[in-house]
Amino acid sequence: VATRHSIAVDSTSSFGSLGESGRIVNSYHAYGITELGAELGLLAQAPDGTIEAFEHKRYPILGMMWHPEREGPAQRELERSVLATMIKSKD
Repeated sequence: VATRHSIAVDSTSSFGSLGESGRIVNSYHAYGITELGAELGLLAQAPDGTIEAFEHKRYPILGMMWHPEREGPAQRELERSVLATMIKSKD
């Protein structure tokens, strides 16, 4: 809890075009996602295989396990760009 770790981005996902592999994210929880439902797609994983981000395959739904609101202004701007990319990919 209250740690930082890297994530690996699935290069075939809508996150892949952002070149975000290896970025460091925060973690304020002691639980994680280990598998996704059929309508969800993997976006990013922690080194231990825990799913850190996912998207719905048809709808503009995104889930992230890190907390961009607990980061500085530059990081929040990056997260806005990630969200904008996700929304455009579902249009």
